Amino acid sequence: MSNFYKMVVIAVMDVLATIICYFFGLWVRYDFVFHEIREIHLVGFASAILPWCVITVIVFACFRLYSSIWAFVSTSEVFRIIGAYAVLAGIGTAVFHFDGILMPRASMVVGFVFSFVCTVGIRFSYRLLRTAQKK
Repeated sequence: MSNFYKMVVIAVMDVLATIICYFFGLWVRYDFVFHEIREIHLVGFASAILPWCVITVIVFACFRLYSSIWAFVSTSEVFRIIGAYAVLAGIGTAVFHFDGILMPRASMVVGFVFSFVCTVGIRFSYRLLRTAQKK
């Protein structure tokens, strides 16, 4: 598999994880009852999630999170993920505070934390699969 193809697969996984994690945060906010989620929050989620995914992929690319995943996963990769999420926290705070996107703050925090966990999990699971294939 070429490096470009691997990079695209990981980027798609990051996008899917971001969508799922932030929706999960909204769902948790409403105690896992989908029909209780206010329409204004669903509209806010729908309007914000794709631009947020694009921002996330760009920040990840700037932190070289797509260039080293197939070589190794180590503490340096985790520190780059932490740096990327620090930047995303700043961008997210600015965008959601000043843009007027109507989302519950608690759902955004939960989505952010789950997204971080998924990002680390994606990278480590990929490396674990690569290690298992070699044996």
